[in-house]
Amino acid sequence: MFEYELLENQLNEEVKKILLLIKQDYYDTFSNKKKKLIDNLIECDKVVIVNQGTSHFNDNTLAHGGRALRDGKIHFYPDARKFKSPQEAFDICKKILPHECFHYFLQPDAIEFTDEHEKDMAHFYTEGLVEKETRIFCEKHKDTISFEKANYGFNINFVNMLQNKLGASSYQDIYSESDYLKDIGKYRSEYEHLLKTKKSLLSAIPEMIKDLPTAFQKKVSNKVKTIILQDGNADSAVEKLDSFRLSLTNEIEHNEQEL
Repeated sequence: MFEYELLENQLNEEVKKILLLIKQDYYDTFSNKKKKLIDNLIECDKVVIVNQGTSHFNDNTLAHGGRALRDGKIHFYPDARKFKSPQEAFDICKKILPHECFHYFLQPDAIEFTDEHEKDMAHFYTEGLVEKETRIFCEKHKDTISFEKANYGFNINFVNMLQNKLGASSYQDIYSESDYLKDIGKYRSEYEHLLKTKKSLLSAIPEMIKDLPTAFQKKVSNKVKTIILQDGNADSAVEKLDSFRLSLTNEIEHNEQEL
């Protein structure tokens, strides 16, 4: 039997560890509001709620941050059928926690967007900002916490573009989201170009792997797609394709020997 309560307890232990490290690294730069928030989260009995199966939004997302259901909790939606064991579920879920934790502290200021496209751009930017800072934090603490890159490489590209244009130079600067979001409509063409680039790179995957054995193309296609989305470019996927080919060659030879 899949113990959802045990998983919830494990994730709450893990999230406290992450929050304590965030406090250690960022507390001095937080506003009083954010200082109070992280102190309350650390003292809270339960930051993570584990819901069974499908999310409340009927999507395939494994987790949502503290604002999604407006209750200040991180929600996970693990489906027991998709994991080999409870331990595998925990190992996968805990890698998502750092990103969701940073959503508490990198939230857009109260800007009311009348344009739905601008709202989408602001959301795209915020996800990139959260992921960018999460990666910096997790690289620093890689021996202590588990983390896997989210598929927000192109979002980070957008963040970097805006920050370069507006001259972001310090940690405090990146927290002033209103400075970047209030005129985000000015960058619609850059945003749309980025999405077109993303679509173009993903559509090129079949050509990249066409010489591989048909039986392995789906497996490699998924890996290459993930790398492109995580890193926001195709170069990293191309560089790693050779290692995929080597591992696949070994796998093919092993399968032939078994036959």
